[in-house]
Amino acid sequence: MPTPDGNTVLFIPMYGDDPFTDQSPNSYSITNNGVIADSSMSAFGSAGAGLFSKSKYLYINANVLKGLTTFTLEFDYYFNNIPKTNNDWNNGYYFMSNGENYSDTGAEMFFGNSGISINFSTYSQRTVISYNPDDKKWHHFKITRDENNTVKIYIDNILLHTYSDNRSFYTGDYGFAIGKTEPQSEEEGCGFNGYIANYHISNIVRTESYINW
Repeated sequence: MPTPDGNTVLFIPMYGDDPFTDQSPNSYSITNNGVIADSSMSAFGSAGAGLFSKSKYLYINANVLKGLTTFTLEFDYYFNNIPKTNNDWNNGYYFMSNGENYSDTGAEMFFGNSGISINFSTYSQRTVISYNPDDKKWHHFKITRDENNTVKIYIDNILLHTYSDNRSFYTGDYGFAIGKTEPQSEEEGCGFNGYIANYHISNIVRTESYINW
């Protein structure tokens, strides 16, 4: 399991006594819009996970990613069903959305049925990584960017793709959501159909040996 430290920007366990409390030094206030802490779902030995669906998500009224260049974002996930499409924003499984709206500016990351869509600052400028997801199984996702702007994406600590992207994260003042697009709007948008645990963002590149998943 991850252990928050001085380089942790955000850590939400999704289980335990305070499942939806940020345990990072930032102590962000989290609004839970219906996500359920399910102690029966164990992600790699954790004591449970958060159950997300299209209308259930977590929201932070702050730009969590503002100013980050080097970073690691990682979490455990379990799909109840495979995402329907690859590039349709209304059907993707969002695990991060930070910004204004899907046609304007903001950062977003989501799973599709044959790829992972990654964007740092402008919704229309996505990088789509080929990936064939499966359901009813736990996996670990990790994306990193180093000081040379090299982006690496891992599934279960196996390197899936490497590319270069020097674009800054969204720098505005809208908030951050897990399991939803357009975090500032009242619309449901798309969600995440399944479980997430150990959601961890750091301001450094975490190596494969940082956590023994």
